[in-house]
Amino acid sequence: AALINLALDPIFIFGLFGFPRLEVQGAALATLVSNGIMLAFTLLYLSGKLKVFASPFAPLKDIFASWRHMLAIGIPAILSHSIIPLSAAIVVTMIAKYGVDSVAGYGVAMRIEPLALIPFYALSAIASPFFGQNFGAGQYHRMLEARRIITRFCVIYGLALAVVLALLARPLTGLFSESETIRDVAVHYLWLVSWGYGAHGLVMSCNSAFNGTGRPLPALAVSSSRVIFLFLPLAFAGQFLLGINGIFLATAVSNLTLAVISFAWLGRHINAHQAAGPPTSPQPSA
Repeated sequence: AALINLALDPIFIFGLFGFPRLEVQGAALATLVSNGIMLAFTLLYLSGKLKVFASPFAPLKDIFASWRHMLAIGIPAILSHSIIPLSAAIVVTMIAKYGVDSVAGYGVAMRIEPLALIPFYALSAIASPFFGQNFGAGQYHRMLEARRIITRFCVIYGLALAVVLALLARPLTGLFSESETIRDVAVHYLWLVSWGYGAHGLVMSCNSAFNGTGRPLPALAVSSSRVIFLFLPLAFAGQFLLGINGIFLATAVSNLTLAVISFAWLGRHINAHQAAGPPTSPQPSA
């Protein structure tokens, strides 16, 4: 998708090969087209080659059974992932009261943050199938070991990332803006929020692990609690006491608190199934 987007951007933005010059709208259109192409390819691959989805020509009862099976996990997972951009929208709304430069500074930080979090995204992507496979096989000791390894990585990489951003935040933000006001907001965001990046990565991996074991509701509870019961009260209090930096500090504290809760909840979930014994295999029908 990224390569297709990269190829289409200059074509649509500058109007190459006979296409109209669309400028910023062309960048949006390139993203839309690339995502659409990858969506079609993914659906065809999952349905035609891997047979993940029920055939559209299958009996309706089989199709509905397939939908129920996927959506039982998919809907809570969708909601839990939707809370992340919702939280970002809330942050932008709160920062907007400090002026356009503050919003721009936050936007600069948002260009740097996803690059720093790439290893955490990759880790959470593999956590779901790994925990799902070992959960189905009753290999609970491997799940507990994976939880320890993931936590160790998130702590070490998260702390290293915070130190690196503390040293490089100002020159990095200078690549995006020459305004000192904008850079100051972005730098303070990276200085404060980065200390919770490791915790954020751990929460993402724990949520993926819950989804992989067929338990999406804990992930939804953790994600929604972060915004409703932790971030918002802390952000309003921090904003009152420290101004815009209080909002950033609230983000880091929320991530750290949820990481502890997610780690403990996932361990309790695994230990409960381990104490109950290995899962029983379904008996074949006569």
